[in-house]
Amino acid sequence: MAAGSIFPTTTKAGATVVGPAAIRAIKQLVSVPVAAIGGINAGNIGSVIEAGAELACVISAAVAADDVEAACREMVRRIRESSAKNQ
Repeated sequence: MAAGSIFPTTTKAGATVVGPAAIRAIKQLVSVPVAAIGGINAGNIGSVIEAGAELACVISAAVAADDVEAACREMVRRIRESSAKNQ
């Protein structure tokens, strides 16, 4: 299940921003994995994982980066860091 737009995004004009709290609310209602989408980047990716999302969907934070590989590696590092907090 996808939840979003979690943060403001330029990818989907007019998307309603629901914030990480929406992930917490959804997780209480469903038993399937939740993917966070919308405005996710290295600076906020940890918060969606800490809120309970199993997946984080990114577009601009990866493909618009000067160094795509470095940007993705940093997001993976932050996901792992945040996942460890949830354990």
